[in-house]
Amino acid sequence: GYFVGRSKELEYLNISDLPDNLNIDAFLRGLGHNRSIESLAISIDLGEGFKSLGPLLRNNNSLGDLTFSHFDIGLQFARNIGSLFGQQCSLRCLHFEDNNLGDEELVEIASLLRTKLQIEELKLYYNHIGRDGCVALGNALEGMRNPNLAALDLGYNDIDDEGLHALVAGLINCHNLTSLCL
Repeated sequence: GYFVGRSKELEYLNISDLPDNLNIDAFLRGLGHNRSIESLAISIDLGEGFKSLGPLLRNNNSLGDLTFSHFDIGLQFARNIGSLFGQQCSLRCLHFEDNNLGDEELVEIASLLRTKLQIEELKLYYNHIGRDGCVALGNALEGMRNPNLAALDLGYNDIDDEGLHALVAGLINCHNLTSLCL
């Protein structure tokens, strides 16, 4: 964490496996000092250590791409995401890939998206998003005044006709949308 936090050259970091004897909180606190990372991929459940990412997410104005993949997000994790992003405004790409993300979790994440007009790419594929999640996402997109969303990937979810109709109502507001995967 100390090295990563002090690095001025590191642009991409993938956290996929950490040794059992590593103090995760200390590692993530060190990471919070970094200002050069442009892309961060997290493929392991950090548990409560996730909250230690707050300084990185709030203070790194280079961070444009954030990916969570291959672990169960859970409702509490989804709730924490909104509070950790704070004033983070450089994030352009947000990915939740194969996270067992369901409707309840997407409702929490969608409320965050209302304030993140700079998001250009949202990938939510290989999850368990259904009608209620699509309604929440559609409402969030509809509530944005000028969304920059250019790509939305909801492939391999549980979307039914009613969910799709709710989603379309929000997508009408996305004038920059060039890629849609359902």
